[in-house]
Amino acid sequence: MDFRRVCFLYITGFCLLFFSCESEKICEQSTVSKLNAGFYLVQDSIPEAASVDSFTVYGIGRADSLIYDQANSVSSFVLPLSHSVDTTGFVLTLGTETDTITFLYSRELHLLSMECGFATYYYIESVDNTSNVIDSVRVVNEKVTTGDDENIQIYL
Repeated sequence: MDFRRVCFLYITGFCLLFFSCESEKICEQSTVSKLNAGFYLVQDSIPEAASVDSFTVYGIGRADSLIYDQANSVSSFVLPLSHSVDTTGFVLTLGTETDTITFLYSRELHLLSMECGFATYYYIESVDNTSNVIDSVRVVNEKVTTGDDENIQIYL
């Protein structure tokens, strides 16, 4: 082979190698789906956002699952759902009264992007609760994603 042909092959190979490389992008969005909840009171048949004090939450049957501990002025909060089972329960304490709330849901893996990978999305099928302080629970958005949209409203 002559010198020109060798140079041409090296330059072509270098160009192909250079253009085949892609810079590694960083994931800049959350990959954790959490259930967003808010407290409400009904005043004159109109639901209004409420705030509670001495608010404690922990998961049922989960070690080291204290999520909130005596938090004050809480009007909204987030709860983590399980990746491995289709039901998750929590104990909510408001002041001295305690209630439980249990979510039944289905799970689905969702591709966020090549950089971020997959996140688990949840679809709430039903909610059961005790009624010591909680009057009712309303599902306003059954799809639990990585976003900040409210999923449930808890009426006191």
